[in-house]
Amino acid sequence: MAGYINGGGNNGSANLTPHSVGFLNTDTITISHSLSYYPSIWIVLTTGAIIEAAITYSSGSFTIALSTALSGTVYYR
Repeated sequence: MAGYINGGGNNGSANLTPHSVGFLNTDTITISHSLSYYPSIWIVLTTGAIIEAAITYSSGSFTIALSTALSGTVYYR
């Protein structure tokens, strides 16, 4: 999966307000949200690099599995 995932909107009415969650030295990130769809996701390391990762969606949350412990910010909308 890519660092940017184009999540499906709710019949074309996606919430375009960006959200961000920082992470520090971890290889698994779980983020809960109140969006009614799978959000688009960007994973940006503290170096500024945008990376790819495995992302698993659940109702009201998603989990990102990184290949090693990293630090950065997850942006989603």
